[in-house]
Amino acid sequence: MENNRTPRFWTKIFKWFCHDSIFEELQGDLEESYIKNTNTRGERKAKAIYRKEVLKMVRGSVIQAKLPIPKKLRFSLFRMHFILSLRSIKRNTSFTILNVVGFAAAISVCLFIANTILTAYQLDKSFTNKENIYRISTHIHDRDGSQFTSYSPVYLYGYLNTILPEAKRTTGFKELNRRMSFRGRDIDISSIEASPNFLELLDYKVLEGSIEMVIENPSHIALTKDFVDKYSLGPDLIGKDFGGHIISAVLESPKLTSHLGFEWLNYNDQLDYVPPVELKYEYYVDRSRVNYIEIHDNAEIEIIEEKLNRFASNINDTLDTKSYKFQLENLATLGLSKASLYQSDLLTSEGIEVMLIFILIMTVIASINYTNLASAKAMHRLKEIGVRKVIGSKKSHILSQFLIETGLLGLLGLGLGFLIYFCFSKDVGDLIPFGFNPQISAQTILVFIITALLVSLIAGIIPGIFLSKISPLNLFRPKISKKSFSLHTIRKVLLVIQLTVSAFVFVFGSLFWKQYDTYQSEELSMDIRDTYMLDFDWPDSTKHLRALKNEIDKIPEVEASSFMSKLIPIDDVNGLMMIKTESESDSILTSISWADTSFLHTHQPEMKLLNASIIKNNSSSMLVNQSLLDQLNIPLESALGTFIKSGESLHPIAGVFKKSISTNYSPLVSIGKENGDNFSETVILIPNSIHDLLIVKVNNQEKSFDKIESEFLNLFPEKQLTFRSIESLARNRYSELRDVLKVFTYVFLCIILITLMGQMGMAIFNADIKAKEVGIRKVLGASVPHLSFNLVKGTLIQVIIALLIAIPIATLLFKNATGDYRNPIPLTPQLYSSIILIFVLIIVMTVVTLIVPRAKANPTESLRNE
Repeated sequence: MENNRTPRFWTKIFKWFCHDSIFEELQGDLEESYIKNTNTRGERKAKAIYRKEVLKMVRGSVIQAKLPIPKKLRFSLFRMHFILSLRSIKRNTSFTILNVVGFAAAISVCLFIANTILTAYQLDKSFTNKENIYRISTHIHDRDGSQFTSYSPVYLYGYLNTILPEAKRTTGFKELNRRMSFRGRDIDISSIEASPNFLELLDYKVLEGSIEMVIENPSHIALTKDFVDKYSLGPDLIGKDFGGHIISAVLESPKLTSHLGFEWLNYNDQLDYVPPVELKYEYYVDRSRVNYIEIHDNAEIEIIEEKLNRFASNINDTLDTKSYKFQLENLATLGLSKASLYQSDLLTSEGIEVMLIFILIMTVIASINYTNLASAKAMHRLKEIGVRKVIGSKKSHILSQFLIETGLLGLLGLGLGFLIYFCFSKDVGDLIPFGFNPQISAQTILVFIITALLVSLIAGIIPGIFLSKISPLNLFRPKISKKSFSLHTIRKVLLVIQLTVSAFVFVFGSLFWKQYDTYQSEELSMDIRDTYMLDFDWPDSTKHLRALKNEIDKIPEVEASSFMSKLIPIDDVNGLMMIKTESESDSILTSISWADTSFLHTHQPEMKLLNASIIKNNSSSMLVNQSLLDQLNIPLESALGTFIKSGESLHPIAGVFKKSISTNYSPLVSIGKENGDNFSETVILIPNSIHDLLIVKVNNQEKSFDKIESEFLNLFPEKQLTFRSIESLARNRYSELRDVLKVFTYVFLCIILITLMGQMGMAIFNADIKAKEVGIRKVLGASVPHLSFNLVKGTLIQVIIALLIAIPIATLLFKNATGDYRNPIPLTPQLYSSIILIFVLIIVMTVVTLIVPRAKANPTESLRNE
């Protein structure tokens, strides 16, 4: 008898999930089957069959809820409202999609902006004793105005310990933009030379190696982790040679942890060096040092600043055209400082204000869009609300219905917004020109959930309150009095506000893109068509490089080839050098690059003056621009043959460029200048010299590439060669401005997309509300274009009002934003007309595409019940 008992475990499982009313009957059948199988097929097989039969019972008709909802809640109004909300969301698919997608777009944009702001606030928070560490920033006042910079004059560092006994420790660094050839191409490295105790104050983590070797020996360097990863330097770096220096340490990446953005660190114990008078120039004096101090706990900031400015006053007494004033900035606030710093792209407090404005705009647009669509959808349910009020629904019941429905839509939009953020955070993060950490904290998630619920609350409460107050008799009348329909007026006002914000964004963005396009379409002062850079991993010896150029020059399809130190006109600055005439004592700072004498054939620059015999008869010569002549007071007519001194070398001027050749990389105007040709530049030509880049100009791409590659492989069989078009690279200049515009364009498109969704929803609503009117007009002979115009007329009026408000504001802000840009675009009536036309067409065509099908509809459908 014991063998005929069913397995206890599976019997208990079955009893746990089976409904009480049918358990005994089903269990009896299972026991009968189990006994039969035990007698015929054995106990082991019977248990297996019993187990399978129990598992088969896991189905809806057998299972009972183990945590049953109390009867009071099971049929509660909340449950009913929840079910009705789900049905309404499913039934009104178009409104649901417009609501959810529009809200999700706003959420994703706000997440990107919010995380950018949070990243800025988190900078420099990980340093030890950050509360007592300060940077000495400087206000510089000169004839061109005032500047606030993170740098200190070169005179200050050597006196810090003397004038500030309150300073526990001091440190500083100077910046160097290193340029070196690496794997066949020139790379720019943001580097700093720091005092030996730099890492005592700013304690970046040492990930590999030992920083002591870097401190003791200037030829040893520390690289940052992001630089190592960026150029795939690989493991086991310590002790390896890099650019003539020994890698002794790898530091944590400063980009997302501090206000600095260096990639290379080495030490310099001569930061107190002040150059002799004849070698001084303003840029070096003003911006060659960044100084930090760590103060004692009981030190007073006001007294320290007073002592610093007393020292500044002594310096100012020796200056005629400028003055200095020092300001202490706490380390924990430097990520938002207004002081300029080359090393890192910081958001600054003004940038945060702009970001917060974007968040406000997105929130307002999304809220208006959400509220309008919710209101429009509510108007489709007038009779449903009337029926519910007749059978006894209270105002609170109607209101809770709308709140639950908009809350569900808000949560769906929130979920989709987070999904968009996580899918595109890496790609968008690469475009954001500021520090950006894609990770989202729990606090941020909570804030966005609360925001989504608040927006949903606002969107649901407006139509809910309105409809809950209307008499059920009014809801069944063919026409409701205009006084009752105050919600209609609210929707119109909200639509105008939404369109105004979108029009502002569209006009402002269009003007900026036009400005960028103007820079991109600038004519270059040289012919770089069919000109290519040979990109390959350069050998240690230059012997075969000269042989390669000689063989390339023999190829009939190659017009010319030349060695150069930078990609003119793409690269920014290859080097900065002090130069002067033989007779002058004052020096000027100039942008300088080097090339062999074939440069004139490969690039064919436009020249005002050129003397080929000077190039031929001298071991080196110079090509300069007009700005250099002006700054050195050299008349154009006597420029050729004038010797210019750089260091210990003398170079005669052999030519003068017609236009500047390397000033097109930046849209910003140098301080006190009025156009783009505002700084001096020179190319030093040295016959048969070898530099970092090999450039070729060809007349038959296919044939020349094959022959060049063949000659290359003969000399370097183990290396790979890539041809890079100089013309293509030139089209991709202004990368920083382009990246900023891409981010703003993403925000702008989301704003306009949300606006279009709102217009689509309102167009559907208006067409449905006027369906009977349209039907009657069609019966009376009205044409489709006439009906469509009547339906779209209200939208046109709203768009015109929005543009009248938005255009002056966008113009004023654009002028302020581009005040320092060279060659600003002319704001002509034609430009505004084209922008207005495009904006109106986008809005109107969106509405028309939804209205025309309803204007074409058979009038019998809308008049059937009349």
